[in-house]
Amino acid sequence: MQIEIRNQSENGAAVGNAYIRQQVYGTVAGSVTAATMAGYQDLNEFERGVIDGAREIGHSISEVAMKFVFSRATISRVYREYRESGKTSNLRHRCGRKKIMQERDQRRLTRIIKRERRATLPQIAADFNAGPSTSVSVRTIQRNIIDMGFRY
Repeated sequence: MQIEIRNQSENGAAVGNAYIRQQVYGTVAGSVTAATMAGYQDLNEFERGVIDGAREIGHSISEVAMKFVFSRATISRVYREYRESGKTSNLRHRCGRKKIMQERDQRRLTRIIKRERRATLPQIAADFNAGPSTSVSVRTIQRNIIDMGFRY
């Protein structure tokens, strides 16, 4: 694998941003999966930085889309977000409702389950809710037990 960092445009003039391109045997590495093209997976910071760098150098949306195998809509959206906010990070991961049970709560739940292996769900929920964290329903306890890989 070869990583190429160029600080010059095609005609030899120096540019401000480094233009990063990864190549493996002449093809661009890190191409997107089908899931990304389907629209339910977002770009990581490296991919966003590559898109912004290529556009800053002066490549057209179509050139960048063909070179890095992203849709034209994605290229224009990422570059517009970069121009407006100046950031290449993705802010979409902050969407959605926050989980009521944090990692710490899940570790505590694991200790309760391992301590009393024959306890029923209402008993486990009562033990968990007697502790310092927020109270949760029996259904939330059940969902977290299943997610952690326990069988009840």
